[in-house]
Amino acid sequence: MGAAAAVHRPRGRRLPRSQGRHAGGAVLPAAWILLLTLVSLPGFAQTQPDDGAPSPPDRRAGEERTGLDRARARLLREAPGRLAELEGKPIRSISVETTGSRWPETKPVRSVTLGEPLSAQVARRAIAELLEDGGFAQAYADARPLQDGVVLRLVVVPRRLMASIHIEGGSLTRERTLEAAKLEEGGEITEPLMGEAEERLRSLYLRYGYDDAKIAVTASGTDDPRRVLLTLDITPGERRTISLRIFVIEPKYDRVLGDLKGEYAVERGDHIDEDELLDANNEMAEALREAGFLEAIVKHRILRRGQDVFLYVYLQTGPLSRFFFEGNFRFDDSELTDALEL
Repeated sequence: MGAAAAVHRPRGRRLPRSQGRHAGGAVLPAAWILLLTLVSLPGFAQTQPDDGAPSPPDRRAGEERTGLDRARARLLREAPGRLAELEGKPIRSISVETTGSRWPETKPVRSVTLGEPLSAQVARRAIAELLEDGGFAQAYADARPLQDGVVLRLVVVPRRLMASIHIEGGSLTRERTLEAAKLEEGGEITEPLMGEAEERLRSLYLRYGYDDAKIAVTASGTDDPRRVLLTLDITPGERRTISLRIFVIEPKYDRVLGDLKGEYAVERGDHIDEDELLDANNEMAEALREAGFLEAIVKHRILRRGQDVFLYVYLQTGPLSRFFFEGNFRFDDSELTDALEL
């Protein structure tokens, strides 16, 4: 036992219909269980709850003794562990804790007996039991000293399935919104994933000039306690436009291009739209190649300064090429150039 153990359930996995077992009665595969870390809290052994003798070995896990709640604040602290001292000590209590503020759930662990010696195998067994019915997305275990034994602490991340997804407000399509948020009906959702979805949607709306978009992802219950209705509340706000377009190019090629720069599709006064800007870059690069700049690359940058938005267009033209064909009496030079895709 050397490093902290975390177990992750694959995203999007449906909840098993049976309780506590998979089809065929097989126990959760051991491959789902990763390495375990048992962490102790320095000084905790000197501050023990004064609630009587330790629990006898035949008591079942989850039946915590009176007084353990007074030590819970200390149990939640993270500290370097003394693994060699804790391994093999009797388990005096088991604490199951959920992360975050959503879907708190207390679930007894019945696969571990109080008084049983602490080991990585015992902790993996407890984690497998908690993950078995699909109510939690991931879990990890550690241990803390308690009187002459240890407290086995199991921390779990609750998960739910999205029965449906409702979008309120917004200015982009449902397909584009869900794709950017990485959400789909029937998939899993956790509190951390809800926060990640909000950040992705803010980034999405920023790409289209909605700098002050307000995004809120909330979940409400359904008749099934393991399924939720997810709501995406989107207030785009005002969309920003380009104040000034600036071309960046070597002066010697700037004179050669002349009016060709005017073919760039995005102009002053247009809304910020990263998709349209990428299309404009590709179209401009193709126009430059047709003009003889075969190595042309076009990029852009949006610079926000207060109320102004500056669009910088970088024209990396490369050398200008001209082709001449000798001994050709049948085809025009333009036909040969097109055939060679030059």
